Amino acid sequence: LSFSFISQGNIQLVDFGMCTGKIYREEMQPTEFAGTVEYMAPEVIKGHKYNQSVDYWSLGIVAYEMSVGCFPFTGTDEDELCWMVCHQPVSFPSAFDPDLRSLIVGLLCKSAPERLGMDSCVLGKLRDQIFFAGLKWRDVETCRLKAPFIPDSETSIRDLAKIYFLQ
Repeated sequence: LSFSFISQGNIQLVDFGMCTGKIYREEMQPTEFAGTVEYMAPEVIKGHKYNQSVDYWSLGIVAYEMSVGCFPFTGTDEDELCWMVCHQPVSFPSAFDPDLRSLIVGLLCKSAPERLGMDSCVLGKLRDQIFFAGLKWRDVETCRLKAPFIPDSETSIRDLAKIYFLQ
């Protein structure tokens, strides 16, 4: 899961080839351990079959990282990090937006079928979460919302981090 800037400062989620295709069918679900460990869902780390729920997990990691400025799970080495991802609940700063917290907790649910974004999730649909109240999804899909920041060709990722994380 990566981001790419498109027109007028809007971003687009991009998959750079980790998707194996047809992962909705049980017999086609992968079990390979591939990708960046910090973004891996528990089922990938454990070597279980997985589906699109791993993308919702990664979205939760990115949302946490963008709002807090660090990863939700850390360890002194890869083994400890993997253990933390699989067993520790995510913690939040004390003054964290409760609606965003609820969204991230749903996305980082350890149980893949119950994860926010999956049909079997009791929290409802991703788009219907309180965090998105008032958002006009059609405007998002057609890039009609004005981006809060429009990078130029000289803007680096480091500049973006200063703007968004260090405010």
